[in-house]
Amino acid sequence: MAEQAKLSKKVKMIYGLGDVASNFCNYFTGAFLPIFYTDVVGILPAVVSAIIFGARIWDAVNDPMFGVIAERTHTKWGRFRPYILFGTPMMAIFLILTFMAPFSGDNAKVIYATMTYIVLGMITTAVNLSYGSLSSVMTRDPEDRVELNFWRMIGANGGQMILNAIVMPIVLFFSTESGQSTATQPNAKGYLFTAVILAIGMTILFMIVYKNCQERIQPDSKE
Repeated sequence: MAEQAKLSKKVKMIYGLGDVASNFCNYFTGAFLPIFYTDVVGILPAVVSAIIFGARIWDAVNDPMFGVIAERTHTKWGRFRPYILFGTPMMAIFLILTFMAPFSGDNAKVIYATMTYIVLGMITTAVNLSYGSLSSVMTRDPEDRVELNFWRMIGANGGQMILNAIVMPIVLFFSTESGQSTATQPNAKGYLFTAVILAIGMTILFMIVYKNCQERIQPDSKE
């Protein structure tokens, strides 16, 4: 049976790319979004803290709620893969929208930042929880599952090391104004262009995971 066959090394390595892709969004928002909100958008630090804290409270409700939804999903793409297929482009769009500042009014800035950040978090939950759950339906073999988690760890740590090295130089590169050779301070353009690049890279990596990591274990119809 297909579900009993061992996973290839290629599939296991590709599965680890999902954590690299997740870091493209999680690292950038975690490390740079508060700075973007305060230094570029002009939101007070206390308000930024309230936005992030409110989003974390909503996550406590949203995460288990989505888990229930995913477990009840039955499509031709499987239970978890459709959320990667359709959720990743939406996550890419909202990553870009989150690093935009289209409004000048103080209240409008806060409302826009709150809405885009919370929606991005909801979509990120859908994609990342689905990706994390994918290993449980790819194989029943304990050794394969251990190796899948190993490659996830490699992807997470390796992805973060790469992003630590390249993100700030990319932000500063695109922050240059006409006549400048280099920029010393990030600006709105630098953050936005970096978000676009990371969103594209994240989408490509997750689509590779979607194509190569198949759901081979079907749920029991009597459960």
